[in-house]
Amino acid sequence: MKKLLKIGILSSILILIVLSILTVKFGAHHWVRNKLNPNIVKVETVGEIDREKVKVIWTSYQKSKVVFENGKDLKKYFKEYGKNKFQVFYDNDLVGEFGQFKYNNWHGQEYKILLEVDTLNKIQYSVVVVGPDQERVWTDKEHGIL
Repeated sequence: MKKLLKIGILSSILILIVLSILTVKFGAHHWVRNKLNPNIVKVETVGEIDREKVKVIWTSYQKSKVVFENGKDLKKYFKEYGKNKFQVFYDNDLVGEFGQFKYNNWHGQEYKILLEVDTLNKIQYSVVVVGPDQERVWTDKEHGIL
């Protein structure tokens, strides 16, 4: 009985050590941060615009990831402080860009992108960001090319 208790305690300690090493080595703090306060990309379309043809690419400094494609938020981890840039594509054509300056890389945001066709039959977009850094958003329409 005492031998089984010792084996159980030693096994528990070993498991905790292995989990701690894996947490440090593979950056589990990023996983925790993203689960507690995620970035969410939502795309809505009006009329004949097909959500399946919309792609959103996020870039910050030297990093770049597709975060929305084939009608879905890809649930990618993208959290950087500083300048964050988003490019919105429809059927592989660039529709527009917007950016955000984040003061804290723990901040999660909800990015709501709307695509619709204007009276000249051109695709237009608008973006609303909900989150701690929502006041620090600009679009290519307001500031020229980012």
